[in-house]
Amino acid sequence: MTKYGRVVNFSGIVRGASQKLVKNELSNYPKDQEIEKINAIIQGLIKGDKTLDLPLVKNKIFQVKISIVQEKWTDLKAEIIAFREGKSTKQQLLQISEDFWIVTNDATFASENTASSHIQSLRKLYLVLFLINLTVLTFVWKINKKISLNIKDRIRAEISLKSSEEKFQQLANNINEVFWMTDINFREIIYVSPAYEKIWGKTCESLYLDINQWKNSIYPQDVSFFDRVLENFLINQEGTFYLEYRILSSDNQIYWIHHRGFLIKNIENQAYRIAGIAEDITQKKNIEICLREELKQTILLQTITKKIRASLEIETILNNTAHILAIKMKIDSCLIYTYIGDDQFQLNLIGTNINKNIRHYDFLNQLDKDDSYLKRIIDEDKAVVINKIEEEPLLISNQHLLQAENIKSLLTIRTSYKQNINGVIELHQYDKIHNWQPKDIKLIEAVASQLGIAIAQANLLAENKKQLEKLNQQNIQLQEKSKQAEAANKAKTNFLANMSHEIRTPLNAILGFSDLLSQKIIDPENVNHLQSIIFSSNNLLALINDIFELIRLESGIVKVESETVNLTEIIRQIYYKFSEKANQKNIKLIVNLNKNIPDILEFDKLKLYQIINNLLSNAIKFTKLGSVKVDVWANYFQSDLKTRQENCSIVIRIKDTGIGISQEKQKIIFDRFTQVSQETNREYEGIGLGLTLTQKMIQLLEGNLKLESELEKGTTITVTLPHLNIIQLSNQKALNLITETQLTTQEQKNIGQQKKLVLSNYQNS
Repeated sequence: MTKYGRVVNFSGIVRGASQKLVKNELSNYPKDQEIEKINAIIQGLIKGDKTLDLPLVKNKIFQVKISIVQEKWTDLKAEIIAFREGKSTKQQLLQISEDFWIVTNDATFASENTASSHIQSLRKLYLVLFLINLTVLTFVWKINKKISLNIKDRIRAEISLKSSEEKFQQLANNINEVFWMTDINFREIIYVSPAYEKIWGKTCESLYLDINQWKNSIYPQDVSFFDRVLENFLINQEGTFYLEYRILSSDNQIYWIHHRGFLIKNIENQAYRIAGIAEDITQKKNIEICLREELKQTILLQTITKKIRASLEIETILNNTAHILAIKMKIDSCLIYTYIGDDQFQLNLIGTNINKNIRHYDFLNQLDKDDSYLKRIIDEDKAVVINKIEEEPLLISNQHLLQAENIKSLLTIRTSYKQNINGVIELHQYDKIHNWQPKDIKLIEAVASQLGIAIAQANLLAENKKQLEKLNQQNIQLQEKSKQAEAANKAKTNFLANMSHEIRTPLNAILGFSDLLSQKIIDPENVNHLQSIIFSSNNLLALINDIFELIRLESGIVKVESETVNLTEIIRQIYYKFSEKANQKNIKLIVNLNKNIPDILEFDKLKLYQIINNLLSNAIKFTKLGSVKVDVWANYFQSDLKTRQENCSIVIRIKDTGIGISQEKQKIIFDRFTQVSQETNREYEGIGLGLTLTQKMIQLLEGNLKLESELEKGTTITVTLPHLNIIQLSNQKALNLITETQLTTQEQKNIGQQKKLVLSNYQNS
């Protein structure tokens, strides 16, 4: 590079360094040495500098440009100081920096032009020198070409080899696996990586000195396997061999090694070395062993659980469990108790499996219920493990019992369900000490958990079985009592039927003779006495009829007897029957018969009469002032509308302004022999059978009764009798009904009210 070329470079350095300086200032990383550096370069560009190897440039344009750079540099330094002191903003500093960058850029271009002019003047001289050098160099190049090629190849090979060795060494030093190499007969170690020292705990140098050190560290049980595999490989000298074996490290720790070896061949494809990798797989192997052991324990637990659940008999469950545990855990004795706590403390030994050479001994039943060892078992679900009974503080007071039976080791755990103890498992080892392993403890705790559930289920089943037996016995007794009750009921029915005849016969005689006497007796006083006899006899006959009818209804003797019924005529008869009584009490009796009622129906005429008669009788009886109103109408539904109506429902509503019924009494008013109050009974007479009998009849006819009442305001009873067969319906009524029943039921009622036939004392009939 020429001196003028350095001028160009340093001009560019000033430009770049200034930008870097400003960036550092903005990032709060001020560097004064950068300022000094730029100062020195600018001065060297103006005056020349031997230290920087900068010439004095006499080009006028460059001199002007570099002077401007010096002025702008002064401004920029001042702005940087102001920014540091907080007197200038980031925007102002950036603006001055941009101005400085522009002038340094101009100076750089000017230096490039100067350097270019200088180069043009030297070009001709360089061209002559170049031609001379070219001639000489061509000759020398041809001589040295062959030499240089050989040297380059050798250097390249040496560099490549050195690089490969460094990479291999770096890899070998940083991997956890042991890389090794031996001679073809596996008698001398050529190389072993540093990982050998970490795993084997011995130095690599010791292995270089004695290769047998490798074999000597192998676990005794695995040596023969190692020798056999290696010998086969050395004989065949082909393929790859794999080994998994254990070693004993220098600190007597056991490690699992996965070993892989293979042949190394030369250019002639002949094996001349053996290489391989030895990997520490102890962690992986331990996990595999744990998983295998856990799987084994899980399968064992499943087997035991299956045996436990194979039966619901408590004795079978506990004996099966004791047998399996004794065999699988290789112990002398397994005892399983059921537990009864609360007020009484009792351990019942049920399940046992004992070595035939050992005497049965239930140790827990020899302890007091307050014994600390027993309390510890009962209070928690963890196994109480005792390898040596002599060393267990909880057994100090009871060691003599165990020693007398020659019991050396003991493991006990409770069974429970929902945290409540229901049994105990007790394992004994005689003659020798049994070191209970964690896997055994884990298994016995899992079995205890399953057994606790099984015992709870078996106890529940046993309790259910007892309850079932008790219920069966009760059912047998109930069936026997039911038969007796049916027989008694039948006898009662027969008796009452006979009594009905026996009572009615003399009563009818009284009524008959009274009627005859009424035609002959004319004395007013005697006439009054006779009328009292007739009135009382009629009441008694009605009462007897009601009682016997209720008994017949409740016993199921009464059947529905359908016949043709003229509902309008029945209402008329009942009206005439009660109109005189209504007039006597000065109350108004109103009967509204809707015109939509069929002419003739098929129904039980007698029961229909009794229902209306009883309800109307009650309404008049309990009404002192006001009125009693009877509304009767038929309901038809769209699904019933055909060319001919086949059935309908009849609604009978009886509304009075009587004494009413309280909400509480409405719940019991239909019970037999029940009235609103004792005062009501005395004032209005009767024994409270009317409503009961009426309700029974309505239920027999598959109808329903609705009661609405308010005390001192009156009562409304609505009876609905569904699906009555229509025998006769006039054409005009049928035509009207087809139109009306397209409406809702409420609309039908409204229309019915408009077309009602009012029977008010039938004065106009």
